Amino acid sequence: MKDVIANQFIRFGEQCKNYSPMYEFFSYKIAKDDLLLDLCTYVKEGQPIPNLLFAAVQFLLYKGYDHPLKTFYPSIVDEPKEHKHAFPYFRDFCQKFKQEIIHLLQTKNVQTNEVRRCTFLYPCFSKIYKQGSRLLLLKLAQVQDYSFFLINTVIPIRLKSDMEM
Repeated sequence: MKDVIANQFIRFGEQCKNYSPMYEFFSYKIAKDDLLLDLCTYVKEGQPIPNLLFAAVQFLLYKGYDHPLKTFYPSIVDEPKEHKHAFPYFRDFCQKFKQEIIHLLQTKNVQTNEVRRCTFLYPCFSKIYKQGSRLLLLKLAQVQDYSFFLINTVIPIRLKSDMEM
């Protein structure tokens, strides 16, 4: 089980390259850390483990749990410290607040549908708008993995009031 989780963190680290250097760095470290891999076994089935662990930690930091780890988060402090020194603090935070993190891992869900996955929709929406049509968005299907298929289907519709009579 730990090998599967470690591989998820390696893949997540690869996805974070050029996007989130701190999570990329943490992911590769977590993949080799038995204590943190054990912690991740509490994640509910079907949830993306790296996303949920990072969300749980950041949630607790936002909630005011006092720990030096917060000094590395650009969303929490104005001048964050260099992330390459953050992992020992991340690990310590997870140990110190293990029960709180386990509770979040067992009871919360994350939505991994990122805005950038939908960037292709803007040109479609623009074209439909220029044609004078209205939009109807339908969520059709979601696959339980890191990839989503057929998230939104865009159907241009013409209402009777839109048509020239």
